[in-house]
Amino acid sequence: MNINIKYFVVAMCSIFISLGIGILIGFNLNSNGIFNEQQTQIIQDLENRFEIIKTENEKLEDSILNLTKKNENLNKYIENTFDYVIDAKLEGKNIGIVKTTEDYFYPNVKEFIDKAKGNVVFDIVIKDKLLEDTDLSVLNKEFNISLNNKYELVNYIMKLIYEDKNVELLNKLNEKGIIEVKTLNLDYVNLDTVILEGGSIQKNESKLEVIDNNIIQYFKNNNVKLLGAERSDVENSYISFYKKSKISTIDNLDEVMGKISLIMVLEGKTGHFGIKDTADEFTPFEIK
Repeated sequence: MNINIKYFVVAMCSIFISLGIGILIGFNLNSNGIFNEQQTQIIQDLENRFEIIKTENEKLEDSILNLTKKNENLNKYIENTFDYVIDAKLEGKNIGIVKTTEDYFYPNVKEFIDKAKGNVVFDIVIKDKLLEDTDLSVLNKEFNISLNNKYELVNYIMKLIYEDKNVELLNKLNEKGIIEVKTLNLDYVNLDTVILEGGSIQKNESKLEVIDNNIIQYFKNNNVKLLGAERSDVENSYISFYKKSKISTIDNLDEVMGKISLIMVLEGKTGHFGIKDTADEFTPFEIK
């Protein structure tokens, strides 16, 4: 990251020096038609400096290319050894996934948990329709319930998943577009961890409070461990909110090392991992 910033600074300096030379030449040609000795020396110094910056710029470009290649090779190595690192780490563990955003995709998370011999018992998406276009009076009548607000609706959905394990009603909510059911295998005894997949394009504090905070409090009250996760490229990060909620976090779930961190946290590690300023460590992974 520092190299990239330096590269852009050098590039900008080069542009402004070039402009300065052009302006100085143009001014003198229009004013006097000739260069005096002092002005000629200034221009020569500027040209020399420009050549130095240009050379440094080329070296930085080469360094960036080399580092990029090394990073690609490292990622390939990690990908090739990934299965060995995570093998059977989650054997016997039941994991739930609740995606609280429709702005970003989180592919392959279940696949990696499966590779670690974990058992994903539910994987659902809380749709934007829950907040934006759900008539509680209609829902209450159809489901024979008496919900007063969207907070209670979120709790109702979590209760259907965790306590009631009511597949029929969850599928009905899926049909109404309030949730999206990706995986639903509720024949389990203990739930070890619930993963929250968050992050958004635009900031929405009320959504965090109604959905994410409600889910966190529900599972905390039921003594179920939680993990807050997001991609490295989200516009609006949820990690600070998750940290305040006292749950472990991973901010680079789209990257190979983020997925390794995911397995380690599901195995039992705790903390805040990733590449952003909110992370305390890059990864919990330890070579034994």
